[in-house]
Amino acid sequence: MMEKESNGQKRKKGKLLKIVSWMLFGLVLLLVLAGLLLQTPWGGKLVLKKAGDLVKSKTGLTLQADRLRLNIFGLKATISGVKLTASEKSEFPVESISCDRLTFQSGWSTITGGELRIKNLELIGPVIKLKSSAERPETGEPIPAPESGAGRSPGFSFRIDNFRLEQGAFSFKSRPPRYR
Repeated sequence: MMEKESNGQKRKKGKLLKIVSWMLFGLVLLLVLAGLLLQTPWGGKLVLKKAGDLVKSKTGLTLQADRLRLNIFGLKATISGVKLTASEKSEFPVESISCDRLTFQSGWSTITGGELRIKNLELIGPVIKLKSSAERPETGEPIPAPESGAGRSPGFSFRIDNFRLEQGAFSFKSRPPRYR
C-alpha cells in the first residue's frame, strides 16, 4: 500500500516537473521569437515609432529615422538617417541634430540595473545646430538662471568604452544683443 502511495506521489511530481519544464521552454521560446521579431525591418519601424513618441513626450523633440537595425542578443543598435528637430514645446536650445549613422552597443550592466555602460558608440556625419536659449522667444525677456543646487538629481554612473566620430559639423545661432 505504501508503495502505491509513493508511486502516485512520484507520478504527480513527474507531471508537475514536466508542466513546469514545458512552461519554461515556452517562455524562453517566446522571448527568442520576440527578439528575432524586433530584428526585422517591421520590428525596427515599431521600435522607432515608440521611441519617437517617447522622445517627443519627454523632450519636445521630433525623432525621424530612415532605418533601425537591432541585434537584441548583442545589445547593439544601428540607426541610419537620424534627425531630431525642435518643436515649439521644446525647452532645449536645439534647432536640429542629425546623423548619417548612429551605432551603439550597450553593456549587460545597463540591462541588469547597474551603471549606464556603452561599449561602443559610433557617430558618422553628425550635424548639430544649437540656438541661443538666453531669451524667451515670445517676450525677449532674459531667462532667470536656476539657483545653485536647486532641482539637482542624484548622480549616476555613466561609461563609454569606445567612441568614434567622423565628419561632424557643429553650429550655434544666437540673436544679436539688444541695447536700450
